[in-house]
Amino acid sequence: MELKINYPEKIAVVFGGQSTEHDASIFSFKNFYMDIQSSIVDEEIEVSSTYYILQDGRVLVSPVDLKKPAAFYFDPGRTASCDIVDAFFLIRENNEFVYLMCDGPVGTDGRFVSIAENYGIKGTFGTPLSFHICKSKFHMDRFVAANYSDIKIPDTAYISSVEELDSCFAGFADRKIVVKPNSLGSSIYVKMFECNNKNQDDIKELAKNIFEYDRRAIIQEYIQGDEYGCYCMEKNGEVDILAVKQFFTENDFLNTQDKYKAATDGHDVYVKEKIGSIKDFARKLFKDVDCRNLSRMDFIVTPAKQIYFLENNCDPALRGVIGAYKEKYQSCTVYDMLKIFIKNEYNRKKIRTDYRFDFNFL
Repeated sequence: MELKINYPEKIAVVFGGQSTEHDASIFSFKNFYMDIQSSIVDEEIEVSSTYYILQDGRVLVSPVDLKKPAAFYFDPGRTASCDIVDAFFLIRENNEFVYLMCDGPVGTDGRFVSIAENYGIKGTFGTPLSFHICKSKFHMDRFVAANYSDIKIPDTAYISSVEELDSCFAGFADRKIVVKPNSLGSSIYVKMFECNNKNQDDIKELAKNIFEYDRRAIIQEYIQGDEYGCYCMEKNGEVDILAVKQFFTENDFLNTQDKYKAATDGHDVYVKEKIGSIKDFARKLFKDVDCRNLSRMDFIVTPAKQIYFLENNCDPALRGVIGAYKEKYQSCTVYDMLKIFIKNEYNRKKIRTDYRFDFNFL
């Protein structure tokens, strides 16, 4: 896959972050680094640096040496760190394209985007709109419910305190529910319950834990059915639906362990037949919320073929996207994927900012 542009030739990987998902970011980095190590060296681009953001916000900068183990790049004891502003300067001076794989204040909550634009840095940042609305399941659910009549949203309550749970217990009495954070990913603190008197204390305890890390919690009816993820990609100015993958669970509920087992076992199952309007919906939602580069939209399909939207992950694990790309196009390496990201960014239409008001009418 030829790049056919002159710059940039260098890729900076930014991972870690001040986030609940710090360890998940390290897990993703290790997979990414393993894939780079096992790939044939590319003649056009190279992964030149890593920028590991520690939990205190400092940044550990390292030149990439593929002979070193992945753990070398997130070992804070081996060298001095710098602050985030200095890290931005280094990225700009090195003319590096950023592959962003972290959450939190310098990740997928959108703040990294604005800073990078001010520094003239290009990368896989997405847009503030897509990152913010996709990050909040509450706002994404509201958007989908208001704009897509053929897609259902599970019966859902959004709470910001444990005290609000009592009214939820009455509304969901004797039904299966899923309790989860509004903004956290990786299925952190997600659990299924029977909503009855016996489980009320456990539900409250889980909500207390959630509110230590998130401002909202979600109480959602459990939908019986099969769970799918629809992989979408921005490519050549269009939304390319790569593949629909089915997720399998051991107990009718996809938890954290199930997701990470699926990410490591390599036994992906892609659906050949069309499932309702999932692909058409995914293509439209990708555009409507201004996603960039990648997205994986998750659904439940009931035995009656009703489609329930769960979430839009606008920064899915790259290994899963590569697998979906191979399903459609047969071959793909991590370098191929990075080149697509670079092409997307450098071919993106620029919005003018030079408009001038004529106040002579005053």
